[in-house]
Amino acid sequence: MAQGRWRAASRRDRRHGLPLLGMGHAVLRARPPETLLRWHRVGFRWFWKRKSKGTSPTPKLAPEIILFIKERAKNNQLWGAERIRGELLKLDMRVCKRTIQK
Repeated sequence: MAQGRWRAASRRDRRHGLPLLGMGHAVLRARPPETLLRWHRVGFRWFWKRKSKGTSPTPKLAPEIILFIKERAKNNQLWGAERIRGELLKLDMRVCKRTIQK
């Protein structure tokens, strides 16, 4: 086999030790099962680590705004997210309705 066929497809693949698998089953038959299982585990871990990672470790809203929303929701139980959002807009605080619902 040509040496280039075993090269990793990208830098990310090289980092995780994954070979180029776009050539059919020849690559899969050439490797022991333990290697394939290890590649699968590495890829699985990498995928879920990236998928479950939050975009930022800190909340996007200031603590004062969160406290304001909680107070409004507690003191005015008949108010929905739209009404609380309207009150925040009057104070020049832009918050999404979905954020208030959470």
